[in-house]
Formats: sequence, C-alpha cells, structure tokens
Amino acid sequence: MSDRWHITITPTPGSEDCEVNVDGEIYTVRGLALFADGGDKNLLSFFWNSPAVAAAGCVKSFAQSIRSENPFAVAFYKQLLQNLCRVTGTGIHEETPEEALKRFDAAQELYDSVTKDPKEWN
Repeated sequence: MSDRWHITITPTPGSEDCEVNVDGEIYTVRGLALFADGGDKNLLSFFWNSPAVAAAGCVKSFAQSIRSENPFAVAFYKQLLQNLCRVTGTGIHEETPEEALKRFDAAQELYDSVTKDPKEWN
C-alpha cells in the first residue's frame, strides 16, 4: 500500500468556485460531485454548486478514461453503467460499437432533416 495522501475541498467566498487540493495539486471547479461507499453509515455524497458542470466533468472524465485506456477507470465506468441500468430497471443491453454507430448515424440523419427545414419534416 502506498503512503497516505489527502484531498481538501474549500469553497471560495463570494464566488461559484471551489478549490480542490489533491496532495498539493490544486484544481478550481464550479461543479463537484463526490461519492464513496465505505459500508454501513459510511456513505458519502457531496455536491457543490452546479449540477450541470459536475455532470459535464463526469462525462468528460468518462470519455478521457476510455481514450486513455486507464483500466481502473474503464472498469469503474462500466460498473457505474451496469449499476444504473440495474437500479433503474432498464436492463443491460450490450451492443457492438458498430451497432451504436449505426444508431447514432440514424439519429443524426433525423436531427439534420428536422433542423434544416422544419416545415418539410413529417
């Protein structure tokens, strides 16, 4: 196990900003969501300021993790999606990248047809 480290979260008075210090590396954020499950009575959910910014950060982190092929992050986000499907009752449907691309292309074609000339859309 590695040496101990810490995270300090400090709101900036009179601002929407929040400073997150991770062992000396400082990040200024406008939206923050932090979750951890340590068992009974050790569930942590912390939110700061903008849900939209926090959600965007989550999505960007997801995409960057996939691109960088970080094995822990990929496993985390895969588990997150599986758990969301399970608790929302939507079920887990795995599709190939080709299937997802086909669905995206079809949706993009429909979107383009509607936005180019809404009067012609049926």
